[in-house]
Amino acid sequence: MTEKITAGVLLAFMGWEDFRGKTVAAWKILLFLTGSFICAAVKTKGIPGEVWSAAQDSLVGSLPGILLLLFGRISGWAVGSADGMIVLILGIYLGFWQVLSVLSGAFILAVLAAGFLLAVRKKDRKYEIPFIPFLFAGMMFYLLIG
Repeated sequence: MTEKITAGVLLAFMGWEDFRGKTVAAWKILLFLTGSFICAAVKTKGIPGEVWSAAQDSLVGSLPGILLLLFGRISGWAVGSADGMIVLILGIYLGFWQVLSVLSGAFILAVLAAGFLLAVRKKDRKYEIPFIPFLFAGMMFYLLIG
């Protein structure tokens, strides 16, 4: 549970920065990555079998982030690289199925927000919506429901 709360706090800070300036400082992403490795190390307690299992879980959990980075690269960074890196690190923290739950909630909320902005004609379809605040909201939804 500690890693989930830590991830939520870091997502809150990065989400606020993304919302305000549509960018996230690299040192915050590195701090997030460092925290994910520390949480993984604490969970395994140095037991060799558990270390291998945690490494496998981290690798599989990072797949959605890797795919998001790949999609961003192919689309000319329509999806920001910071978004992909944060999802990758979130996968290390939480694991595959949990990061998919967070992503599902984030995507649903982002689509609803984009639909609302289009419906009230505040923005056009070219407007770039910061995604990390939606990841934070998806994480909070996951913590409350999941």
